[in-house]
Amino acid sequence: MASKRHSRHATLGGQGRRELLPFKDDLLAYMRAKRDSEEHLRVFHLMRWVNTNHKEWLVQYLASKKNEAVAYQSFRSRTGRVLPATTTELQPRAHFSQHLQEIRRCTPRAVETRVAANLDNTPFAVVFDGWTENSHHFVGLFATVPTAMSYDKMLLSFEPLLDETSMTAEKHKTFTLQQYMLDHTKVESGLVALIGDNCATNVALARLIFRPLVGCSSHRLNLGVEKYLKNELNKVQAIMVKLRNVKASGQLRLTTMLRPVLRNETRWTGASTMLNRFVKFMSLKAIDHTDTMYAALMPTHLELLRIDSAVAELKLFMSMTKKLQTRNITMINVRYLFDAAILRHPFLDNFVGPTCKNVSSPMFESTIVKIQGSCENQLTPEERNQVLRLVKREDHAFAVDGHTRQREDDFASETLKRQCVESKSSSSYVCTSFIVPTSNDVERLFSLCKRLYSPHRRALSPITLEILVYLRTNRHLWDQALVASVVHGNEDENDKDIDEDDEDIGSDFE
Repeated sequence: MASKRHSRHATLGGQGRRELLPFKDDLLAYMRAKRDSEEHLRVFHLMRWVNTNHKEWLVQYLASKKNEAVAYQSFRSRTGRVLPATTTELQPRAHFSQHLQEIRRCTPRAVETRVAANLDNTPFAVVFDGWTENSHHFVGLFATVPTAMSYDKMLLSFEPLLDETSMTAEKHKTFTLQQYMLDHTKVESGLVALIGDNCATNVALARLIFRPLVGCSSHRLNLGVEKYLKNELNKVQAIMVKLRNVKASGQLRLTTMLRPVLRNETRWTGASTMLNRFVKFMSLKAIDHTDTMYAALMPTHLELLRIDSAVAELKLFMSMTKKLQTRNITMINVRYLFDAAILRHPFLDNFVGPTCKNVSSPMFESTIVKIQGSCENQLTPEERNQVLRLVKREDHAFAVDGHTRQREDDFASETLKRQCVESKSSSSYVCTSFIVPTSNDVERLFSLCKRLYSPHRRALSPITLEILVYLRTNRHLWDQALVASVVHGNEDENDKDIDEDDEDIGSDFE
């Protein structure tokens, strides 16, 4: 019996089955003959049978205007999945795939038009980051625009740098400004700030385009925690690496079935996970202190005490990290959280303080915090000049936001309950929550791309990967009506090309 996955791709849909009436008798006769023979045990694919016996009708059907629903369903299926499609049905779907290639090239352009329209007459921020995979350096660009009470995000671009021989800020500036949605007019009138990691290239890029850089708060917190436990983390990492060899793993299995865990540099929870596993090994006495293989690597008694206390303190940092991952976190929420953390751990002031060296634009960030805290009357003239693009205007158009707030019972939530409630109705500025304090949205995009761009799909071109990611991330911006307009526009262009060819042929005969 055919599985649902195969049957979904092997049929033409209800509309297509109704169109099979002209050769329904041929189909019924084939099914009777198949039932009477041993072939009834084989899976029957309608598309394969139609492609073999009525190929001309299939080509005509796929080229008709009735194919828009089929194209939409195929697009929704291909962009919604993470694993690659099965190749068992590629042969009977050759005409369909060829027809979809034309629509695939046109649909992202239609979505880009909608994205560009959403950036008109409204302030917006750009969240960006880089990701290197398979000798390609991809740059992800998100645009966040304000809504009535929150914000909306759209993927602007996800593609390799135009010139990968240099990774300077000037190259990133050229790449960013050459995007279709970020022309010179939109950058000058609407772009409020850049949001990204606190690295030298991003700081230089912000200076080149004369915009403030809001550093990623998750990145700042992670730098502070790693600096606080730098020596201990390095020693535990070396021990975990040693425990991964064959002989050490064999000795470890005599005590526990737990495996050593290395620190994951790309995850904020990497240090906490590794230290928790090390403390578990120490409590089980799974590591022999007298073994010469570990004696030189083992932390001192004082460092072991610090690790034990750090594991308890990491729960606080974990609570803050999870809160920073939520959608509705704002600049004032982050400032309130960091101030509370500095009171408990003064060393964090050098990493997450309001005027620390990791803050590229301290005046701009303090201005946003004051606006979100209903302290606009405390703004200085210099601070007001920082947010001139955020002043409410009559021509501002805001999208409708349908996201809901999720609450968590932890330290971060209890801390945020004590902050003042933001008064948005009386503010003379637009809702500033679209200036997000982290670049975690781009990090999540890269995690998705890591699954899509698996080692078994390295033949996938960067252009195809960009189309899949672009349509999947901007799923809320396209629907069946948009795909239908693309299908009709494609047909009109084909008809126009045919008419031009006919005119050329006629002129040759004259």
